[in-house]
Amino acid sequence: MEVENPEHQIIMDDNQNEKEKDIDDDDNDKQSDKPTEKLLDPFGYTKQQPEQQQSQTSEIFKIEINNLPANLKYPAFLKFLRQKQIKYRKMKLFPIKSMKKSQAYITFKNEMQRSQTLKLLNGLKFRGQQLYCQESKPLPDPLIKKRLTENRNQKHRTNNECKMDDNHKNSVDQNYINSETAEERDKIVNDQVCSLWNIPYTEQIDRKLELLKLMWQKCASDFKYTNPGPELRSTTTDWFRNIAPEKLKKNFLPSPIINGYRNKYEFNIGSDRQIGFRLGLYREGSVRVVKPPENCPIINQQARLILEYFQCYLNEKTTLDGHDPITHEGYWRQILVRLNRQNESLISIRLTRQSTMTDTELDCECQKLCEYFEQPKSKDLCIRSVYVEIVEDKHSNHCDQYRFICGQKHIFERLKLPQDDNYLEFRISSQSFFQVNIQAAELLYGKIVELADCGPETIVLDICCGTGTIGLCMAKRVKKVLGFELNEDAIEDARFNAKHNDIENVEFHCGRAEKLVGPVLDRISQKERDADFVAILDPPRNGLPANIIKCLRNNQKIRRVIYVACEAMAARNNFIDLCRPISRAYHKDPFIPIETVAIDLFPHTERCELIVMFERKSPKSSTISET
Repeated sequence: MEVENPEHQIIMDDNQNEKEKDIDDDDNDKQSDKPTEKLLDPFGYTKQQPEQQQSQTSEIFKIEINNLPANLKYPAFLKFLRQKQIKYRKMKLFPIKSMKKSQAYITFKNEMQRSQTLKLLNGLKFRGQQLYCQESKPLPDPLIKKRLTENRNQKHRTNNECKMDDNHKNSVDQNYINSETAEERDKIVNDQVCSLWNIPYTEQIDRKLELLKLMWQKCASDFKYTNPGPELRSTTTDWFRNIAPEKLKKNFLPSPIINGYRNKYEFNIGSDRQIGFRLGLYREGSVRVVKPPENCPIINQQARLILEYFQCYLNEKTTLDGHDPITHEGYWRQILVRLNRQNESLISIRLTRQSTMTDTELDCECQKLCEYFEQPKSKDLCIRSVYVEIVEDKHSNHCDQYRFICGQKHIFERLKLPQDDNYLEFRISSQSFFQVNIQAAELLYGKIVELADCGPETIVLDICCGTGTIGLCMAKRVKKVLGFELNEDAIEDARFNAKHNDIENVEFHCGRAEKLVGPVLDRISQKERDADFVAILDPPRNGLPANIIKCLRNNQKIRRVIYVACEAMAARNNFIDLCRPISRAYHKDPFIPIETVAIDLFPHTERCELIVMFERKSPKSSTISET
């Protein structure tokens, strides 16, 4: 899994909106209005060659599905599509409350997939309702549409009206351009990157607690729709609404380090080769990359020095331009910087290989990078490992090839829980997940161990185990750790980390947890009849699929669940499903929330890590619910 700061999105926004198109940027062209409008075609991306269309966007090949049931849930419709073996790129489901129905849009890779799906679904009955399907028109490019609107409005304005309009624009990009001082520009950037940077840390904590309280109130409001009995309604609902917020006031752990705490950074590279933050979103009309402010509190000095060193390479050593997200021309896209406690760093540079770039030219550029990062200055900066990520398709951000350039292939990080005497050491590669605030992460893992309350007969299920950090920290306290992860590279790192730390009572399984947990538990429980099973859930930002929660609920052997949420609002549906009453889908006893703790891994932002401990309970009032 990856835990990142959402307000850091402008650092990592090289994955453009799905409707980003191959249209020339006309911002600086001083042409007449008429030629400009011809050049800025919001549907120009649909007129590319077929091979470009397929790689660039799925918006061209889209269908609309009508007359779906009003209360249709996303997982249920997803299951229906899988049963019909429909191959698609993206699917969005929308309720239409006024008509008491739902509507879906599905996009495809090519025309053949779209036509086959139309033929299959149109007129088909789903849950007693006949589906009506038709082709859907692509949406206009948001950036080009915005610029066309501005150009047309410009014709009918006087100079004074233009000035007044500029003063009322809310665009971050426009505000940055209009700023008169460096201090104003730095404030605009910091407000986007870390919105709480300019207020005292105690007030930041109060803000985070208020947001968590809103989340718990939302849980309480949504829980009533599960039709809980009187006991669940009085206990669980009250816990969500009143008890949890009060507990967090006492159980909020601040970050040991407030400034420069991050050990991972992903910076964009602009078309002018400037390294830094992307100042806004593509759909809002911004592709500008700006230098990180000197007073940005989340960037440490070591990362800043590495950026300056690579900026010198871009300015003085290479002839390749930065990648332009509008025209898709240019090469340099992004640089990843990872650090450990000793300030040793691993860097990975993302490069788009244009169709005109030969193998010899690519090899030559990589050799130049190798020579540059083997200089004494690089050693002084403790740059231990350098990679290049090569993107073969200029319309995509998917990496097709990782090329090791120089140095060591990995760096290592040490981690020690507050209740331990010795450190564990973990391998860090360019793609492996590791918490971005290592000192606060040690507090986080320490609290997980404390709440799990494991003993020598406990078997831990580490769901979304990543590189195995939580499970390996618990291994010496329990009988066995079973890790489950979808990412193959992460599983490889986890197995290496177990061997590297001489830990033998662990197993790591690669695949979907909802399919693996049941069989693995059955196999283990036959041998370990008295085992005590505890599940640790540490999912990505958007939470766990409902099928995994259902699998855990329906396995009575699991008596305790520790849920670690890096985006609490996105995890609330998982909280509710763990606690909902017995039904046909959730036929085992629900879990009851017992304890909650928050740890601030992300100072200067509105986010923090939330731990919730649930225990299995058999409510007397639990009856099968039709819903």
